[in-house]
Amino acid sequence: MTYSDGTEDTLLEGSEGRQMNYLIQQTLWKHYNKCTIKVAALPYERFVNDGNSGFEIDILKEIGNTLNISFNINVRQNSSFNLGQKALNGTWTGLVRSLYNDAQLIIGNIAPDKIYLNEFIFSVGYFSEKIVWAVPIAAQIPRWRVLTMIFSMQIWMICVAVVFAFGLLFRISKEYIEYQKFSTFEKCLLAAFEVVIAIPLHPHPVGHITRIFFISLAVFAIIMNSVYTSSLVYYLQGPVREHQITTTSEIIKSGLIIGGSQKYQHMFNNGDTKNAFTQMILKNFEFVNNSIDSYTYWLEQVGKNRSLATITIKLCATYLLSTNNPIVTEANGQPKIFILPKQIISQNVGIMMKKGNLLQEDLNVMIQRIIIEAGIGNMFKRRYLGPGQFDENQSNKNPSQSNRIKHNSPSSKLTTHHVEGAFTILGLGYLTGVISFFF
Repeated sequence: MTYSDGTEDTLLEGSEGRQMNYLIQQTLWKHYNKCTIKVAALPYERFVNDGNSGFEIDILKEIGNTLNISFNINVRQNSSFNLGQKALNGTWTGLVRSLYNDAQLIIGNIAPDKIYLNEFIFSVGYFSEKIVWAVPIAAQIPRWRVLTMIFSMQIWMICVAVVFAFGLLFRISKEYIEYQKFSTFEKCLLAAFEVVIAIPLHPHPVGHITRIFFISLAVFAIIMNSVYTSSLVYYLQGPVREHQITTTSEIIKSGLIIGGSQKYQHMFNNGDTKNAFTQMILKNFEFVNNSIDSYTYWLEQVGKNRSLATITIKLCATYLLSTNNPIVTEANGQPKIFILPKQIISQNVGIMMKKGNLLQEDLNVMIQRIIIEAGIGNMFKRRYLGPGQFDENQSNKNPSQSNRIKHNSPSSKLTTHHVEGAFTILGLGYLTGVISFFF
């Protein structure tokens, strides 16, 4: 496709290209005669990779091609996650100071923040980022306990109650013609246990009443054993974990430390001080020096210390998980963190500039008409954020994609490590037998 200034974009195809061509023809853009605009960029993987690539870098290039502007992008590699604050003498610190010194625009996955709105403005948002909670992934259950995790505690208690109940019924309903096997309550209890764990019972009950009880217990045992054995391989091969924290109320109950960038604490300073969770965040929220404050730092602390919960950007966390980044994944590819499915808030990412910037109106029109309505932004999202789980629309359809737990192939061989539970039961049986023999 050829723009009005002669530049070409070979990436535009199909309906998106035709739609953009129509919009450009319907809009009279100002031409800035290839003037140079200085841009300070906060490095943010996938958004600003370097001065030449990234989701927001390509958006600036598209704007520059249409408005005939040359953007001089300076990626501030040592900039902190915090954009800066206003000092007591009225000057600004951090990256925001660039808007007064040597830059006209700032990009780098930046969302509007009320502490900047008195002196700065933000363009129309071209990406909606979801702010979520990240907590430690639930600890894996030891292999020797896996055999007990297939059923819930409630089902195990029912099975135990069934054994005792049928043992008692066998004893009560025993007729004089029954074999010696059912002569005492202990023997009836043992017979019921053998049926439940699918051991052939010999001899079978011959009395009419005891046979009714026996058949009903046998049917129950067949169903329960089928369910148990059908799930056994999955539990042996895949990681089985303790209860996973999935809500903010569970974060409070767990006693996890709350930490993150200080700007996220400000989101809860909305006057609702009666809420217990809000009070905890305002009083106990932990943050660090700006020099090390970043989303990767906090995610690493969550996975490493396992006593911390943090507020983060869902896209960034899911990207690190999908690439098996050691910050959030173990050496075997298992995740260290869990992203709570319910988002805290959604924020629009845009371009930050000082109030009175002459580019403001044209930037907003360009972003709205070309980047959003014509679908150019979606094309860049697919390029840098991926067609699947990194697109916010897709992640809404399947939020569990960001918390994938890898399992072994069903055809992989089991080792002694997988069946530690069986050896544990065998060892306990031998130990009990030896103790009974001597005592």
